[in-house]
Amino acid sequence: MENIKSESLCLVAVDAPLPPLTYSIDSSLAEIPSRGQHVTIPLGKRSVSGVILSSAVKLNSEKFKIKNIQSVNETLPPIPEPTLKWIEWLSKYYFFPIGQIAALCSPPLKRRAWIKKKIPCPRKLRRYALGFDGGTAQGD
Repeated sequence: MENIKSESLCLVAVDAPLPPLTYSIDSSLAEIPSRGQHVTIPLGKRSVSGVILSSAVKLNSEKFKIKNIQSVNETLPPIPEPTLKWIEWLSKYYFFPIGQIAALCSPPLKRRAWIKKKIPCPRKLRRYALGFDGGTAQGD
């Protein structure tokens, strides 16, 4: 994997229906991220996880404010180069955002936090609602 020089720009794919976004690599990061590595970036008012795709060309326009990468996510392993090429091919072939495909290739470590907690149901009511009453249904 190629290392991207510090104080440069890179393209980051996020789990959103967006094309890859440009972010700058801050020199204060402990580790310079490389292609395929997971990073945390600001997106709107929230922080999201993304995958670094490549280095970007310096923009000449002053119209855009380029935000910095917040941190490198050490809990997720980097996506290998053959897998990244496959993800890029899938994105082009199916016209689907590359960030959403890349998110599916990562283990769902933090996705469990997204699952809403279900209200526990008493065992007797749960069995009755599912029809597992053992032949003694009291609602008949």
